[in-house]
Amino acid sequence: MCELPKTIIVEHIFGAQAEPLKIKVEKNSKGYGWEITCTGSDMAEVLSRIRAADEALKAEYGVA
Repeated sequence: MCELPKTIIVEHIFGAQAEPLKIKVEKNSKGYGWEITCTGSDMAEVLSRIRAADEALKAEYGVA
């Protein structure tokens, strides 16, 4: 007979995400569109990362 563990530990981890930058690219009738999500506590850094991602996406896919 299999014995079940007497204690079960459940951990809920809150805080920084494993992927602080998320980009969703969609093909539509006018070309491509994207959605950029960035998390962080430093607004200047977050905006800088979003601008850099947007410029890279424009260079790769063009502007719709």
